[in-house]
Amino acid sequence: MTKNKNILILAPYELYRQGVKLALSGAGVWPRYNIYESDSLTASFPQSRIDLIIVDSSIVTVESIPAFRQKAHEKQVSVLMLADKLDDEALHLARRIGASGITSTLVDLAELSGVTRKLLKGHSCWPDAQLLKRSERRSSLCRPLNSRSPALTERQTQVLKHVRVGRSNKQIGYDMNISESTVKSHISEILRKFAVTTRTQLVSRLNVS
Repeated sequence: MTKNKNILILAPYELYRQGVKLALSGAGVWPRYNIYESDSLTASFPQSRIDLIIVDSSIVTVESIPAFRQKAHEKQVSVLMLADKLDDEALHLARRIGASGITSTLVDLAELSGVTRKLLKGHSCWPDAQLLKRSERRSSLCRPLNSRSPALTERQTQVLKHVRVGRSNKQIGYDMNISESTVKSHISEILRKFAVTTRTQLVSRLNVS
């Protein structure tokens, strides 16, 4: 009987980590694999052997890269980085942390499953030049989760990123330098476009649609 593989998710917010776990479940990866999680790139790895680390790019700092890269190298574990936008800057950061691949935080479940399985088999996964060009051309729109997902404005996309990691309207307003009422207006429009009425429904839709 094949032994279950172990996946470590590193992301700053619990809601975001739960979202990734939910996405892996929908992609047919979890619960056939054991999932561990942490909110720090410098946290100690679990005692169990880790076969894949999924890192959200927002958790990476210049100071944390050397120690993380060394630990990942010593453990001989593959690293997948999730980034909001697939561009040269994201690719550079992924290579700096020693990642074997990168994919978008807005990736659909089929692609997430394929990328995850590929890295678990020891392969790498990097976007080609044409994909990068398409990603840059779509920079003003949120990449749809699937063919039924709505397109968002650049501002709505920025707000959505904060909503996905569980930030409050006040925190979003502060980070984006806009009023709380403006944040509420953007969120109301996002909810309308996704045909949901609450943040919880929205996050569930983002991760399992």
